[in-house]
Amino acid sequence: MIEPDYLIPMHYATDESKVDLVPLQKFLKEMGADSPLREDVFKIKSNNPPVMDETVVVVLNYPE
Repeated sequence: MIEPDYLIPMHYATDESKVDLVPLQKFLKEMGADSPLREDVFKIKSNNPPVMDETVVVVLNYPE
């Protein structure tokens, strides 16, 4: 079983979507991510690995 340190959701419904996709809120609810990190840019440096007990959900801000 894979337990990533970070999870970044992709391909979810937005106001601009032309494809029938599931809304982000449904995914966050199923993951139990009540307060995900919201970032414009997210970088992970290999020389500084994270130490955490749970997977952190990171939502990249959708450009409007």
